[in-house]
Amino acid sequence: MKKFLALTFAAAVLGLSACSPSSAETGGGSNTPPAKIVENSPTIEPPQEPTEKAAVEAYEVTYSGVELYTSSLGKVWSQVIIEITNTGDVPLYLGSASYDLEDDDGALAATSTLPSTIPNVILAGEKGYIYEETTLDGISADAKLTVIPHVKPKAAKVEQIHYPVSDISIKDDTVWSMSFMGRVENNTEEPLKLTSVAIILYDADEKPIGIMDTLITDDIAVGEKMGFEGKALKFPPSVNADAVKSYKTIAYPSMQFQF
Repeated sequence: MKKFLALTFAAAVLGLSACSPSSAETGGGSNTPPAKIVENSPTIEPPQEPTEKAAVEAYEVTYSGVELYTSSLGKVWSQVIIEITNTGDVPLYLGSASYDLEDDDGALAATSTLPSTIPNVILAGEKGYIYEETTLDGISADAKLTVIPHVKPKAAKVEQIHYPVSDISIKDDTVWSMSFMGRVENNTEEPLKLTSVAIILYDADEKPIGIMDTLITDDIAVGEKMGFEGKALKFPPSVNADAVKSYKTIAYPSMQFQF
């Protein structure tokens, strides 16, 4: 009897095995590749906003020259012009400057520490100037000298301010080298005090050949136009009204300092 029950139980187990799904159908067989598990998948960062390009503070001395000549009184004069171009993308403040004059042997012939800087502030792509006319002692008008500029423009902390100008005229002068005249307009909301006016003269090649300037000491009322005039101190004989093929006039505040 026990043997019969054992055989019956075994047959029942075999029957159940025959009815159950095969291992191939359930994926449990050895021929089925395991599921792919991705670990340490990279984190996708949101796109970064482009950073603003840093402003560039740069300049280049695009011209420097000196002319020596003798006055009617026998004094040797020098005219020094240094042109500075703002090659960066931030406004530059010219501030103070100096220059040396070297002879053919590289020896120091003269030096100057207080030339004029025109104007105060130059924007990107604009030109500014270091200028001086002065007498030289112990140097022949035939000497061959080279200008060695010492300029240190810095990023401007003050705003460039230029006033409108009109009615500009220049002409040769019987006593001085040349004279000029024009008007400045106050287009601001406050009276102007101590206004500088400079006229940069260029030849046919757009080379600077002289600078004339003056100072308006009278206040210019809001909306008012005020005339100005001035004379060149002592230009080289080659600089006259016929040699001037173009010019640029700049009116700006005189008392605009940066420390």
